[in-house]
Amino acid sequence: MRADTARMTLQNADPGWFWVLLLIAAVAFLAFTYLDIYRRSGRKLAWILFTARALAVLLLLAALVKPALRQVTEKRELPQLALIVDDSQSMSLAQPAGVGELTPRYRQASGWLRDSEAARKLRQDFTVRLFDSGGRELDRGALPEEPNAEQTDLVRAMRSAEQRLRGSHSAGVLLISDGRDTSGRRDFAVLQEYSLPVFALGFPRTERGSGGKFDLEVVSVDAPERALLHNTVPVKVVVSKDGVMVSTVNEVLCKGCGTCSVVCPTGAMSTRHFTREQILEQVGALTEG
Repeated sequence: MRADTARMTLQNADPGWFWVLLLIAAVAFLAFTYLDIYRRSGRKLAWILFTARALAVLLLLAALVKPALRQVTEKRELPQLALIVDDSQSMSLAQPAGVGELTPRYRQASGWLRDSEAARKLRQDFTVRLFDSGGRELDRGALPEEPNAEQTDLVRAMRSAEQRLRGSHSAGVLLISDGRDTSGRRDFAVLQEYSLPVFALGFPRTERGSGGKFDLEVVSVDAPERALLHNTVPVKVVVSKDGVMVSTVNEVLCKGCGTCSVVCPTGAMSTRHFTREQILEQVGALTEG
C-alpha cells in the first residue's frame, strides 16, 4: 500500500526547543523595548515599528532553520496470507446452502471467495496467495472451474505454503476444505511443529434426516485462552455421536482403485467384486495349484 503526502520540514531546527526559546526571547525583547519607546514618546508609530521588526526577526529565523516542503511517500507492506482451497473431487459433493437448497461445496467456497464481504476484507488487509490442495500456488483469482484433483494432500499443501511464505511478513494459513485427506497418511503429527497460525473454514454438519452421513459433532471445547510456546496444555473436547453411517462411496467418482478399502481403519470398506473373502479365495486357489 502506497500513500504520497506533502510535509513541511525544518532542516536546521534541531534541537527544536532552542529555536522556540530564541523566538520567545526575541519577541519579548522587542515588546519591552518598544513599550518603553511608546511610553516616552506617546506615538503609535512605535507599534508599527515593533510589528516590522518582529516580522524581520521571524524572516531571519526562517532563513536560519531552512523550512522546506517535501514529498513523502509511505509504503506499507501488507502481511501475506496463504489461502489453501481444496479442489479435490470430494468438494463436488452437494452441501446444504439454504432451506431446501443443495450446492456443491466447491461452488460455495469459490462463491465465498468471489462475493463475500469477509473475503473482500481479507484482500484489503492481506496479500492473499492462493494454493490448491496439492500445494501448487495459483495466480490471483485463478481457481479451477471444477474440482478435478484426484487426491487431497493437506499436509503437502500446508508445507508448500509454509515454504513459499518463509522470510516474508506472514499472517498465517487459511484452509478451505471438507477435511478429507485422501493421501493415505495416517499420522499428522508432523504438523505439530508448523510455524504458521492455521485457520480453517469447513462446511456445517447437515441436519439429521436430511441425507447427511456425518455422525460426529463437536459439542464444546474447553481450552486455555493463552498458552506459552512449546508448552503442553490440556484441551477437553466433547463430541456427540448419533449412530448414522459415516462413510459412503460416490459411485460416479469411484475409479475402483481400492484405496478406500486399504486405508479404512475399521475394515468396513470394500471394493465391489474384490471383497476380502474373494481375494482370500483367489489366493487359496493359487496356493493349492
